[in-house]
Amino acid sequence: AFEQRAGLTIPLLADAGRNAVNLYGTAAAQFGGLSNRWTFVIDKQGVVRIIDRAVKAASHGKDLADRINC
Repeated sequence: AFEQRAGLTIPLLADAGRNAVNLYGTAAAQFGGLSNRWTFVIDKQGVVRIIDRAVKAASHGKDLADRINC
């Protein structure tokens, strides 16, 4: 629903079962096992091209778009 409301043309990952958290190792022990806010850019072949571990919520969309030349 968020993708539609925001008019996004890329899929977002919802990880209710914590599968991606476990696979990518993003669990943050200091936050009681909650996930760190990281962004992974994965190409069409399934290769991780960018891992952004310094997500700043206020500017992240623009910061990432600048990095991938959108």
